[in-house]
Amino acid sequence: MAPYCQLIIDTPEFQRLRFIKQLGSTCYVFPSAVHTRFEHSIGVSHLASRLAESLARDNKTIEKSDIACVAIAGLCHDLGHGPFSHAFEKIVPPGKNGEKWSHEEQSVIMFEYMIAHNELRRKLKEYNIYEQEINFICEIIVGRPRGENSKLNTKFYLHQIVNNSINGVDVDKWDYVTRDALYLGMKSAFDFNRIMPFVKVYDVNRDEDKRKELCFRDKVASDLNHMFLTRRRLHYAAYQHRVSRIITIMLKDAFLAASNDLIFIGIDGKKYDLLESVQDPMAFCQVNDTILNVIMLSQGKRMEKAREIIDRIHKRQLYQCIGEYQHVDGVMHSSKGSEILEWIHNLREESPSTSSSSTSSSKSPAEEIWSQGNIEVEVSNFNYGGDDKNPLLHIPFYNKSNGSSFHLSTYKVCVILRYSFVECAGPTLDQRYAFVANRCQGDRKFEMKLEELAEDLGISNNLRKFASKLSFGYEVWNQYKSSNTRQDGLICCEGTLSMLMAWKKRTPRQSQIVELRRALVASGFTEQAEKYFN
Repeated sequence: MAPYCQLIIDTPEFQRLRFIKQLGSTCYVFPSAVHTRFEHSIGVSHLASRLAESLARDNKTIEKSDIACVAIAGLCHDLGHGPFSHAFEKIVPPGKNGEKWSHEEQSVIMFEYMIAHNELRRKLKEYNIYEQEINFICEIIVGRPRGENSKLNTKFYLHQIVNNSINGVDVDKWDYVTRDALYLGMKSAFDFNRIMPFVKVYDVNRDEDKRKELCFRDKVASDLNHMFLTRRRLHYAAYQHRVSRIITIMLKDAFLAASNDLIFIGIDGKKYDLLESVQDPMAFCQVNDTILNVIMLSQGKRMEKAREIIDRIHKRQLYQCIGEYQHVDGVMHSSKGSEILEWIHNLREESPSTSSSSTSSSKSPAEEIWSQGNIEVEVSNFNYGGDDKNPLLHIPFYNKSNGSSFHLSTYKVCVILRYSFVECAGPTLDQRYAFVANRCQGDRKFEMKLEELAEDLGISNNLRKFASKLSFGYEVWNQYKSSNTRQDGLICCEGTLSMLMAWKKRTPRQSQIVELRRALVASGFTEQAEKYFN
């Protein structure tokens, strides 16, 4: 690493990235995916300096300080990530101006604090990195200019090296696609070494504007396509894996439950809780994945709920997916989880069965699951990096004989896609899936069996003996039994089901089926034992 990069690496703010996993909760599904943002950031910096040096051979306007800025921006682009990355990002409240918190903005805050806290300005001047260059690094990280005389306006292509907002082809993606596929054990045909020698700077027309951008040799179009295909495959198989998303929801709930009791000391000794820590870079520097251990090792009732959620993750007693569908425009009218959740509740309120049961004084287990606090909708987007458009159409290319940039035709892009991957020849490049996660305790499939069992048992005379075998006393059973008769005199199974749910809650998950089957056989319900738990 260059000496100016080593100055950055040897700071507490950068070393903090050793304790933030690159893929967050994915390691609970893919055990080898435990690499961190520390090595990813070093990898991005290495690739950024390599690409900048390659461009500088043909472009004399690129100075050594520009190469240094790009390398440092690659190092620091992820400084603002919180514990388990996106699990934390989803719970941070908006700022005072109402803007949504983002890790890019937080990365700039952490970078500026790191420069001041470690007195790096004087040391960086030895490498011709002055205030203007520090400001340029911040612009590269956040992706927009910070003033009229911004270098971003004249050297936009340098920004594209690390954070390409135009078409998504940047060294950040090159590193995480390659590194993540390796640690996930997935084979990948993508090789950035094939692309890097064929990147040059040309004038590109964007609407009425013309500016210099990164352009790629036309013969590496299929290699770029492999990058987008690998990215989509990673999203489908790992990043947005259903179990990983559910564990992310559980981590989010645990962090919210423990937030007020996790205290971090900021500048001037001011105290901040977990969610407030983003307001102070010194406090935020103490926030990483190890807060999970702090929650697990806590004592007393203050973080009891958070401990229970973490314990459920480790015992694999996860929230259950109780619904999944492919989103179709015009049916759901939205791809936002909150709006879909509201739509689901409106449907249930309009349902005749729901409205008739709502008059009852107590909720059934199914109604309890569907209550507002127990479900969450997650939307997964699977595309090739350009929403519903093909990302190759946004990439400027050049060829060996022509000294100017051009864009591939739609026809040629379709040929590349069909040649590379048959699935891409379908009618759409953008698929959205939504699933509903249930926060209620236990396995929903097992609960559905209990509902069917309670209905099957009816009002049999053997229910008293069955209750006894489940260790319910005579008085307790009588209370449950009274609920089997509604106010209108009709017979139902509500009391029996409530008893089964109470038994389930107190019985260890691993012994539930064995105990229930034994109790059914001993009470004369052999047929039901064979039917439901064979």
